[in-house]
Amino acid sequence: MSILKKTFALGLGLSLATPAIAADNSVYGEARFNQLPTKGKAAHKIWVGSWWAYTRDGIADRHKTRGGFPECSGVSADAPPADLIAQNKAFCLSAAEKIDLLAGRVDRIEVDKVKEYQRITKDELGRIQTQLRDLVRKLNRWIAANPNGNWRETEDGKAYLSLNEELETKRATLPQIAIDTATEFERIEHGNGVPGVEGWWGHCNAWAAAALMEEEPARRGTVEHEGRSVEVTPGEAKALLTEGWMEHHSSFHGSRHDDPENKADEVTYADLTASGFHVYFGTQLGLRQKGFVIDRFTGSEVWNQPVRSYVWSVEKLYQGDEAVEKEIFQTEYNAYDGKGARRSLGKKRVYPVQVTASIHWVTDGLPHEVATVDNMLADAWPTNSSEMHRLWGNQIEMRTLTYTLDLDKPMEEPTAVVIGDGAWSHALASDNHAHPDFVWQPLTQTGSQRRYENPNLEFERIVMAKVLPATLAPAPPAMSSGETTARDVPKDIPDNNPAGVSSTINVATAGTIAEAFVKLDVTHTYRGDLRVVLEKDGKSVVLHDRTGGSADHLKQNFDLPSFRGTNAAGDWKLTIFDLAGQDVGKLNAWSVNLVVDGDVVPPPPPPPADEAGSGTFAAAGLPVNVPDNAPAGVRSEVVVEGGGTLKSAKVKVGVDHPYRGDLVVALEKDGETFVLHNRAGGSADHVRQTFDVPALVGKSARGKYVLKVSDHARRDVGKLEQFEVQLEWR
Repeated sequence: MSILKKTFALGLGLSLATPAIAADNSVYGEARFNQLPTKGKAAHKIWVGSWWAYTRDGIADRHKTRGGFPECSGVSADAPPADLIAQNKAFCLSAAEKIDLLAGRVDRIEVDKVKEYQRITKDELGRIQTQLRDLVRKLNRWIAANPNGNWRETEDGKAYLSLNEELETKRATLPQIAIDTATEFERIEHGNGVPGVEGWWGHCNAWAAAALMEEEPARRGTVEHEGRSVEVTPGEAKALLTEGWMEHHSSFHGSRHDDPENKADEVTYADLTASGFHVYFGTQLGLRQKGFVIDRFTGSEVWNQPVRSYVWSVEKLYQGDEAVEKEIFQTEYNAYDGKGARRSLGKKRVYPVQVTASIHWVTDGLPHEVATVDNMLADAWPTNSSEMHRLWGNQIEMRTLTYTLDLDKPMEEPTAVVIGDGAWSHALASDNHAHPDFVWQPLTQTGSQRRYENPNLEFERIVMAKVLPATLAPAPPAMSSGETTARDVPKDIPDNNPAGVSSTINVATAGTIAEAFVKLDVTHTYRGDLRVVLEKDGKSVVLHDRTGGSADHLKQNFDLPSFRGTNAAGDWKLTIFDLAGQDVGKLNAWSVNLVVDGDVVPPPPPPPADEAGSGTFAAAGLPVNVPDNAPAGVRSEVVVEGGGTLKSAKVKVGVDHPYRGDLVVALEKDGETFVLHNRAGGSADHVRQTFDVPALVGKSARGKYVLKVSDHARRDVGKLEQFEVQLEWR
């Protein structure tokens, strides 16, 4: 997941005189301690994705052939692209191949030559390159310890020179390929054609930049260019945006640790200081709400992740207003190579404080087509993993760090400044307390400023101009009051039934439609079974047609350009067809958003207030299996259509499981999550219990109640057998 160095060089520049960066913490931002908020988050919705591993040939990976897309079932990952196009299987091509198709050069891809190039690279060059990498690290340590010595005369130096000569000889045997397609470049320069490629190498630096700087593609769209067309998925659009950010300008702080032999008690590299970390996080996220990237581990591997948020607490380490006298150190980084030099500022009277900080970053180790959760921008700053997983599942990871800062005045003083480096309490721990290696922020660039590692990407001409508009989610209407919601739902979708299920919304206000959107909420365990059709006044539009494979549910906004210019008033009919057996689902809710003649159609009046009452509502479709050791778990839903303000709320749960200590059971309603059972009970059997949920008292009884049951350990398996909501309202 690295910022990859494709060549290896000895550290002969160590003795060069280079300019030093400012010698205080203001280089990282606002150094006044009390100006930095105790929590902060990025304003931009950072999106999840894939790091497009080199071992899978980067964005030339045909990921859809590995499952999840019925239309690509049985398609070979190695078939020549021209063959797939001839078989009407162009949809199954990789992101890079689709760019070559649209650009009219797919027939130039020299498939057989590329395969032979990769074979020779793996079998003959990889071994040499790996040995060279290890020797470079040894020789750089030797050079640092012997600045006036001649590394060429050492045994390692002689081996390095000999291997370099052997490498050049082997390179001459590689097939000669005119790399004039995006696919060839990707497989040779960002894939298995790279000598010595390691499993963690990939596009994580570029994904992190793209996820911070670009909007998230969210729908499949057909892209047309110069008479050629192909359908592109959101994951492929993310891949192309990622490739476009492989080369970019950034603001960088810290230095990379690139020596796996360093041990915790033998630190030989300068790193991001505790003070620099604190000031940078507080300035960028707390004051500016601006996301950035960290290398989340101190180690030779680089794992670039964009940071969503932080929260910290502070404890004084001094008594009253009594200062502590100690020697203060400050690390300076030179502008040439980012390496640091630590110098003493002498003894000073300071006011030390201890900070405990939890940081949250967005992950890229997910399947290619996963969309970012809707609540990514929620005002939430979890400090433990269970709370974090309830909010964001596996889309966010976190770490809690402890460190000491030195202030020049008591922490209560508004002008107190963070001075010196501070100190990490767990600087090189191998557990979750390891601090970031470095931080950096991608900078905004125009097409004329940007350089591209893949010269055949067609980034401005096709990706930005054609792919992105086709795959971005349609913008919702400017005013939410234009939403008219169906009142005859929820409804079960009959399994494998061509008649389907229908729901109708009546819009009373007449006028010419300027914009029209549909919001759809369908739960279904295999959305590739579904076809969704919208009808009005004889016009029929297919919103979804058996795409998405085995992915769950269909919760999406749909733009309706074909209804622009027509009359808003009348019946809008939605029909959902399940066209395959086994998996079942439910139409939970749907709505129409209309802008008519520049004005939003007002929604119908609310239903009359409910009288006091009570009810028990049971989930259908049970029992269902709880997947083993799967944090995503299984979900069951109950929809309550009536009811007033809740006086009490209880949830009756029946889970058959031989080891209840594996289980987490949570209730979700109106965007809130209430944990009912959290891995308690050890080896006892089952969770069969009625839980009181007092946090729901005072809220509306209406709405959707979702129970999630997840298993967090291996071996024992279970089944969700019962879910009831017991409500009393006034």
